[in-house]
Amino acid sequence: MHTLEPLTEEAAGSLLDLCFPNLVARVRQRLIFEAQGNPLALIDLPIALSATQLAAVEALPTPLPLTPRLQGLHEERIALLSARTRRALLLAALDSTGDLRVLRTAARTSKLFDDLASAERERMISVDDLNQQLIFRHPLIRSTVVQLSTGGERREAHRAPGQRGSRKT
Repeated sequence: MHTLEPLTEEAAGSLLDLCFPNLVARVRQRLIFEAQGNPLALIDLPIALSATQLAAVEALPTPLPLTPRLQGLHEERIALLSARTRRALLLAALDSTGDLRVLRTAARTSKLFDDLASAERERMISVDDLNQQLIFRHPLIRSTVVQLSTGGERREAHRAPGQRGSRKT
């Protein structure tokens, strides 16, 4: 088995320039950030965006939409998590701050850490107790959590106490 290291930011930019030479600078930079050196993500993320998003006429959504191929990278692992864990991850993905205090309020449960434990064991997230932060190991995991949720689940998560305003989903 070979372990491939992520592309450097420079190499990621070169790949995007080769495959999508007309990307607007701020869209290009966001794609580089979201892909975190994953070549497949660099090639597929632009495909999931509309022409107006690629041209920066329309704002890029948070999180970015995924192609079925990118969604498939994490879909099975997320689907195996309990409903409570998936709900806690959805709250975190939509909040985007990672602030555990906000997530505890939104989750309406004192068992938030129990709910997140399986996702942490699966290395989808890390929980920084000192700074009270939940960190997704990769932005693609965050995007997949959102894409796997239903519209009703997203609306419910947005209505949760402590959630920061409405977001595009």
